[in-house]
Amino acid sequence: MDAFFHSQTALDIILAFSISNIVLGIMVFFTCRCTPGFKFARGLMHNKSYLRLYKFHGYLWLIFLASVMIHATFAISFIR
Repeated sequence: MDAFFHSQTALDIILAFSISNIVLGIMVFFTCRCTPGFKFARGLMHNKSYLRLYKFHGYLWLIFLASVMIHATFAISFIR
């Protein structure tokens, strides 16, 4: 099993989860309740697309945290 963590597949998984962490982190930030307080995001609370995404903020956190844990597990195992 240790050889798996030092393979090209493990590197691909690490890269995929790092990209998903960035995307999910941005999505979590922009669906946060504090975001409309910023000048660039004031109009978001009236946008229907934003409000549909806003309903999933709690789920985005769970997916983001799971993605970070999987990424960290693979990255730490790859380094060791």
